[in-house]
Amino acid sequence: MSIEKAHVSFYKITQCAYFARGDETSLFGSVQEVLEDLQAWSAGKKLIETKVSEVIESDSSGNTFLLDIETKQGTWLITTWNETASTDGQVASVQGESNVGEAEIHMNGIAEGSIPGYATYFWVIPTRNIFASIRFQHPYTAQKPFRAYVNKFMECHGRHVVVGDPEPESDYPILGYINATGDDPRHAYARFRTELLRNPGQKQFMLDNLHRITKIVRKETLNLSESEHLSLWQKLLRQANLSAPQALPIEPHISYDIPFHPTVEDINNLFLSWEENTESAWDDFGVRISGDQNIHWVSHTFARKEFELNIERDNPEVVNSESLIDAVLNNKNHILAVVPS
Repeated sequence: MSIEKAHVSFYKITQCAYFARGDETSLFGSVQEVLEDLQAWSAGKKLIETKVSEVIESDSSGNTFLLDIETKQGTWLITTWNETASTDGQVASVQGESNVGEAEIHMNGIAEGSIPGYATYFWVIPTRNIFASIRFQHPYTAQKPFRAYVNKFMECHGRHVVVGDPEPESDYPILGYINATGDDPRHAYARFRTELLRNPGQKQFMLDNLHRITKIVRKETLNLSESEHLSLWQKLLRQANLSAPQALPIEPHISYDIPFHPTVEDINNLFLSWEENTESAWDDFGVRISGDQNIHWVSHTFARKEFELNIERDNPEVVNSESLIDAVLNNKNHILAVVPS
């Protein structure tokens, strides 16, 4: 066991049920049911069998797998494995001291049958319709892949799903959804929707001081595998007269500010953009206010905090699930104190 820093961010589950088309009133389904079904469905399965869908080519994230699921004291801990990109059974890494334009790439072998990736953790409290992402050494929460995973699981598996006999074009076609055994299957749509829990005070402060905002500040992580980001990175190097040999980070962090006098709509869009698109701990939006030396960050609006947890690791990558849920429950009151009442 060792003490490690855990970065905890809370989310509200706004929808976790089945809906008729065009209707915002749920037909049936609950968070507790989904978690019970996920636990039962995964029992005895191999990890590779817990993939619920194939990612599309335009998705920069890989497949998601269920690594473990634990429940204790009415709460649940879900550990997912997030696949990272590989090439012909190898993972690429770049030599940090390589020169720009002359990067030295290493292809590291992957053990046969293994899936390259990293673990992420989600602590769910069904009675409050909230969950927390818990991250340790990695900068990403992988909350969006988790949300997509649960939504697809609800769509294809669990007590409310009715499947037919295997067909050539579909192993087990979905015939519809039911509330209880014996019901006639009906058309419905699974929805698992979440949003970051927030303290409205910070956003209201920005709106109240709208006329005093002079600049928008942006912190961003560049993904150099994307041509647009790579082009921007190279342009920044040239403008700084740094085209000479420099170390090439895989995901460089940049920060810039723009003179701007935002409208109410602009502020709303800042919060929406950050919530929908941010996975990295670095990425953020902020504002500078006339007469105030501080930068007021959008991220400070949300229910998130760093805690020290006494945990045990199964290996350098994965935290033991039982030790993590115990550590969270031992600090439950302190952790939940960041959740707005």
